[in-house]
Amino acid sequence: MPYDGASESLIASTSETIFTRTFMDVMSQMVFTGHSTLSSAASVLCFLLEVTKSLSGASSSLARQTVISAVHRYARTLIVPASLFRCAKCKVDGDRPYSAVIADGEVLSILRSQSQPLFRVVKDVRVIAIDTSFASVLPLASLRAAVRKSLTSERMGAVRLSKTEFSSLRDLASFVADTPAPHGAGVVVANPMTLQWAASLLFFSYFSLGLTDQAPPPAADSEKADGEDGEDGDTDGEPPGGTRDTIGGRAVNVEAAQAAFAAPIAGGIPAAAAGAAVNGADASPGNAFHVAVPMAEAVGTGLPAIEMRERWRTVRRFLATFLGQPVLGAFAGLDRRRIRALAVKMVRAQQVEEWRRFAVSVESVGIVWPFLRLVGMGVDPDPLMTRAIAELMLHACDVDDVWESEWRRRAPPASIDFEGEWRDTSATKLTAHAAAQPGPPTASRRLGCSSYFLVRADAQAEEVRSGQACPDLAPVRPYITDGKADTVNAARAAKVGADRETLRAMAAKELGEDDCRHKWLTSETFMPGIENFLCPCGVLICFDFLDRAEAPSHVLSSLVQRFPLLRKVV
Repeated sequence: MPYDGASESLIASTSETIFTRTFMDVMSQMVFTGHSTLSSAASVLCFLLEVTKSLSGASSSLARQTVISAVHRYARTLIVPASLFRCAKCKVDGDRPYSAVIADGEVLSILRSQSQPLFRVVKDVRVIAIDTSFASVLPLASLRAAVRKSLTSERMGAVRLSKTEFSSLRDLASFVADTPAPHGAGVVVANPMTLQWAASLLFFSYFSLGLTDQAPPPAADSEKADGEDGEDGDTDGEPPGGTRDTIGGRAVNVEAAQAAFAAPIAGGIPAAAAGAAVNGADASPGNAFHVAVPMAEAVGTGLPAIEMRERWRTVRRFLATFLGQPVLGAFAGLDRRRIRALAVKMVRAQQVEEWRRFAVSVESVGIVWPFLRLVGMGVDPDPLMTRAIAELMLHACDVDDVWESEWRRRAPPASIDFEGEWRDTSATKLTAHAAAQPGPPTASRRLGCSSYFLVRADAQAEEVRSGQACPDLAPVRPYITDGKADTVNAARAAKVGADRETLRAMAAKELGEDDCRHKWLTSETFMPGIENFLCPCGVLICFDFLDRAEAPSHVLSSLVQRFPLLRKVV
């Protein structure tokens, strides 16, 4: 499109339509300075023009549509320099241009009927489904869910458990007495039985299981933030009245605990014990509620409420991370070799002085270091507690390599071939690969510009066609897709039609309780939006237009496409 009338602040959209740039410049400033959207800026501008009688002959709504259309046409004539997508402070030369990348999705209400198909150089690489239990300390998703539910008591109240959750935690408690033998000489590796013991010892050092005659509040009431009442209830650590039997505690009586573990769960439990709502304050005689009770004395006694609350937060963060979730990538971006050396020292040492100097490796880990100071470096540390922490750290250090080995064992030949072909890559290699692939012709430039901007104009036309704007980082690999997963998801969506609840239930059944993906249900009217990629300084370095719902796989595919080597932190 020829750019005419620059000296007169005019822009020719068509041979019949000419717009003045006065409103366009004002709207552009409003969008950038007010962090607003084009639609909002146009509404504000046209409203001001109408109330001040500066705009006559049309209503503000009609003027808003006209101004938005004008700015849109004007924007399509601009050449956006690639340097605007470069951070002069963060970017470095090499295969890892940025030390860290922050990705975040943004919803844009673009009508599907007004969008165009995206043309990208893609490669179909099948995703290998590996159960998250493979990377977890606790092997059962139901057991991890029971642990997470027990940690929701922010005010030291009892948390009601279902019969299944109580049974799962009681089975975990049976490992408390199975103290493993010391590691021998050679390489120290955590094994499943040792991890079960470590998880049991740590959890039941701070929580106990019990049967109570009083109905505890629902778990949702315990998740409210602290400080709403101006007081904190952490100093009240007594279990609820009517408790008939408890399991757990720092000083666990192994013989008594074993007898309690062997006892069957009491029959005749009311519906409330299975998770139903309780309206009355007390249970009827003969009824019982399964509960998990945090023990305030486990983190110290006679402490101020603020310090007590902070100690319990430290405990809950550590237990939720290592027991309630998969630990895959728990130490990503850190020196795992030094962390492993610390864990080995902790496993074999009897005194804190033997491993204290190695603890510098976890001082930057906000979950491990506070808990280690609280439990393992106190006045009278328990060697078994120290060893239990070390066993979990050993597992977290090794699980990434084990997970990769499992992926290589299950991966189809096509995935292995893709890794070998594109491990060493460059923009020139991708260009040659794209030229050999069948597909639509190269995007044609529709901007009339000087020879100085020809290269950038061609690249910008390709960005519009592909929906990927990353001017300062040339693509070095094809965009990874998973054709099988897309086909399965499309079939499920077609099967259930408009019944979204059924679709959510099917997704939950297939993906499991530990799935962390965003809901991949898409609107039939609007496109999903865009994915933004920023450097640590907050400069936008790239954005992708989404043709399906946001998911971690899209973030990974975009980064693999642009970065020869991925950073350790995304």
